[in-house]
Order: sequence, then structure tokens, then C-alpha cells
Amino acid sequence: MAAVLLDQEAPVRLLASADDHPVLAYSEPQSAARALVHAARYARWRAEPPGSVPPLSGMDPAGATAIVEEFLTRHPDGGWPDPRACAALLDRYRIPQLPWAWAEDEDTAVAATRHLVADERGRVAVKAYWPGLVHKSDLGALRLDLEGPDQVRHAYRDLRERFGDRMTGALLQPMARRGVELFAGVAQDEVFGPLVLFGLGGTATELLADHAPAPPATPRPRPLSAATARRPAVAGLSTPVPCAVTPAAARSRPGMRSGGVRRG
Repeated sequence: MAAVLLDQEAPVRLLASADDHPVLAYSEPQSAARALVHAARYARWRAEPPGSVPPLSGMDPAGATAIVEEFLTRHPDGGWPDPRACAALLDRYRIPQLPWAWAEDEDTAVAATRHLVADERGRVAVKAYWPGLVHKSDLGALRLDLEGPDQVRHAYRDLRERFGDRMTGALLQPMARRGVELFAGVAQDEVFGPLVLFGLGGTATELLADHAPAPPATPRPRPLSAATARRPAVAGLSTPVPCAVTPAAARSRPGMRSGGVRRG
């Protein structure tokens, strides 16, 4: 139950009641309606079977903690770890990632390419890096669809000439298959604690900021169970771009299935 008091100044406040069950009072009908919708969703979720949390084996949380602690020792104020530290952290939790190589000169970049792709026709990406670099595409700090050693050498040389000594190296990876990029991560909220985030990835991550958090009071609880993962992953997102998880989009984009989203 919720009350609406149009003359109250506070957007929301608690009203005392005779049975010691306070009533939320809102200053606007829209806010009260939204609160009731959330309450109904929460009640519906509470009534569902909880599902089971899949067993996770081979994890190394102690190793992951050591990586984080070592980084924070060098950077007490926090920051963005370099690609090698990020890859090591993913490995501790057995999160799949594309093969990668680190290069600090063009000869190393060319040699690494031979190990990343099956033949010279395989295409790779070269991504410049320096501490603090986050949005590479905004600065032109990556080169895509490079084929053969000559293109890789030219791309690395071009990045080095463009960014000079602040570029500490480059990450090389084989090109992934085309598809819709998705974002999944964890954020620390002051009220709800750790939340799972899901949304559009790639350049759209910051441009559209279309992320759906999963606090305990939503239909997507934590920890994520098998039942939770079977829910539509894009429920709660406002942008219809990541429709590749729907049957219609799966038919139009071969190889893209919601099962892959759940496993990821």
C-alpha cells in the first residue's frame, strides 16, 4: 500500500500507523505507481523457485586477490590495470578470452601475429596502451582487420609515431567474429552493495549508458542462479539494439544465441 499526499514537500516519507506498519507517502502519483510496480515484481520473484547456483570449479580467488592487492599497492587511489593484469585476473576465474600477445616494438608485434592466427590471411587487431587509456577508439589508438606482417608492422609504427613515448606497448588479438557487443560486470553500490550489470558493450557502453543493474530487489537477484540466467538478458534495457538474444535476431544473425549470453 502507498499513499499520495500532493501537499507534502518531501518526495517520499514514512507515515506512522496504528498497527506499527508504516505507510510510504509520495508527493507524486507517478512515484507511487512506480514503487508499487517494483513491489509487485519483487513479490513475484519471491514466489518463484530459487533455482540453483551452478558449481564453479578451478577458480583461484586467492590468486585474483593477490593481483588486485599488488595493483593497489602500486596505485593506492585505484585505477585501470594494464591488459596483462586484466588477462591474468580473468584467468584466475577461468573467464574465456581471445588469445592475446603484448608487444613493445614492431618486430615483437609481427612475431606475435604468427602465433595468434593460423596463416597470414588471418586478421588481427593492434590496440595501443598507456596507463589511463580507456576509450581507444575515441583517440584513434587501435587498428583493426590487419592482414599479414606488413600491415601489422605499419600499424604498430603508425601508433608509435602518433603517441610517442606515452605509448608503453600494444595488445594484439585475432579479430573476433562480427556480432553485437555486450557488457557484463560488477559495480559496488552504496545502498545495495555489489550489483551485476548487463548492457550494450563496445563504443555504445558510454555513448548510450544502457545498463541494467541486478540488485536483490529486482527480478534478477544475486547470486545468479541457472533460473535467473534463463530470463531475457535484456529485460530492463531501454535500447533495443542487443536484440541478438531474441529468436528473431538469432535467425538474422547466424551463430548468435541467447545460450551464449547466459554462459558468458
